[in-house]
Amino acid sequence: MPNVTRLKLESATEDDVMVDFLAEIAFLYRRNMQKFECLVKGYLPQLHDAEKLKHIDMSLCNWEFIPGQSIYPSSLKYLRMRAINVKFDWSIFSSATQPHNACFDQLRSLNLYGNIREYSKRMFNEEITLALEFPALEFLTIRYIRLTPKHIKSIMLGPLNQLEFSGYSFDALCFVKHKHTRLKKLTLNFERGLEHDDAKFVTNSNFIFSNTSKIANVN
Repeated sequence: MPNVTRLKLESATEDDVMVDFLAEIAFLYRRNMQKFECLVKGYLPQLHDAEKLKHIDMSLCNWEFIPGQSIYPSSLKYLRMRAINVKFDWSIFSSATQPHNACFDQLRSLNLYGNIREYSKRMFNEEITLALEFPALEFLTIRYIRLTPKHIKSIMLGPLNQLEFSGYSFDALCFVKHKHTRLKKLTLNFERGLEHDDAKFVTNSNFIFSNTSKIANVN
């Protein structure tokens, strides 16, 4: 089936034999693949040269980085990563020719879903040197995930016009404090019960709403 352009992988079991089988399927179809959905926990295929891939929806629950795993980012227009754990590493979108940079040239929609039970932990390594570029990003959904300040800046300096955020109020500050924003719609869902400091929550909330007064639609 050389003309397969859409592939969805699901499995009731997660044994090594099944994972290897699914990996082989994804690898065989990768060059013509345009849409890829993978709901197999802890599994990530080798898609470093899937240059036609435009849509990815995958679960990273129980995932651990394996050297050599990578995904071609430049052709992506939609990316959703679910159940992101504390071991997640953006370097899966880098390459041997560009080990310090990952450019999502065409990405318009980015959806990052973490785990509320792990949210208080540091989700991304603050010391990483990998630079991320999102020159076309318009829609961002981020739930219970922490990004580094430099990655947030690279997102907010782009054409982003819709942001949906769930998490701590002080994490939301990192997004709304950027003045060079084109946001037209902002949806915020604060987890006040996790912050344990009512005074800071009120201060953060007041700052956020005072700095988003020019956004047409705020929820």
